[in-house]
Amino acid sequence: MRQSSEQDVTSVPERGSWACKTEFLLSCLGYAIGIGNVWRFPYFVLQKWGWYVFYSTSRHLYNHLHS
Repeated sequence: MRQSSEQDVTSVPERGSWACKTEFLLSCLGYAIGIGNVWRFPYFVLQKWGWYVFYSTSRHLYNHLHS
């Protein structure tokens, strides 16, 4: 027989939380499309379009995430 419902509530561990939006976004991307494709994308962009497109795209993404 249970002693009290207060004891049950205090024994439940706290849930974790994300430190920032970027951490959450990277976790979702890694789960959805696979971490291998995330790392392959910059290489692909550099091979096809060069540094300018890679830099401008990454700078835009960085500004969007940190605004």
